[in-house]
Amino acid sequence: MRFALLILMASMARPALAEVPVVVTDIPPVHGLVSAVMEGVGAPVSLLPPGSDPHHFSLRPSQADALSKADLIFWIGPNLTPWLEKALGNLPTDATQVELLDQAPEMLELRSGAHDHDHDHHDEDPHAWLDPNAALVWLDLIEARFVEADPENEALYAGNTAKLKQRLNGINERLADEFGSANSLNYMASHDSYQYFEKRFGLSLAGAIANSEAEKPGPKRLTQIRDIATRGNTRCLAIDAHTSPDLIETITADTALKPILIDPLGATIEMGPEFYPNFIEHTAAAFLDCLKESS
Repeated sequence: MRFALLILMASMARPALAEVPVVVTDIPPVHGLVSAVMEGVGAPVSLLPPGSDPHHFSLRPSQADALSKADLIFWIGPNLTPWLEKALGNLPTDATQVELLDQAPEMLELRSGAHDHDHDHHDEDPHAWLDPNAALVWLDLIEARFVEADPENEALYAGNTAKLKQRLNGINERLADEFGSANSLNYMASHDSYQYFEKRFGLSLAGAIANSEAEKPGPKRLTQIRDIATRGNTRCLAIDAHTSPDLIETITADTALKPILIDPLGATIEMGPEFYPNFIEHTAAAFLDCLKESS
């Protein structure tokens, strides 16, 4: 009798798994935030594998099937993953689609931020997940959508969200102090994708080889960047795994520039609930290791 009672109590304590929403996300940083909110209830599906190019990607049949069965879909927006916009438009279900940049009015100021540099910027830079404050806004939005879809697990979603927000606020404060004590905050980049991280922690972009990952710099642009690299006091060049080694050599030859590998999507970070805080910490460490050495 006592054993049967214990079994009954254990089953009542577990989340109602049969009613857990089926959730799909686009990129690893979004997957990390969603994973953290629904930890203990379930796990989302990530369409984009680590290390993939978000701008050019083709859904596999299994991924298209996951989309068709989803109850909740969280994605950044068409500026980052244009291939996903068409797929979402053709869904045979009434899944709740949450375009994070459009659904959070607090993000509008961040989206339209521009640098005072000598190159053009896209009106809407989609890399907003590089600012932990963006994640704080999105976490509230993600939690609200989960509560609407699965009210029985409201307390768990709320607790998970509060826990991660507290952690991110602590990271924000600590990194602000660390960047404030760096010898230099000037850096260059292979492409201009870090403005949200710059704005949050006070970095200054001296020049970018290209405005976006998809753009190929011409000879004139390379000459301009070489001039900045040779005459300036910048010591750090942020690159990612897709940056051509020949291009890196062209820019850094006979300069003091040190290439630092920073993947905007966190290709080397383990997926799951710990992804996002680990991603911000890893990104910051890569910048700080170089900036603190600069003079």
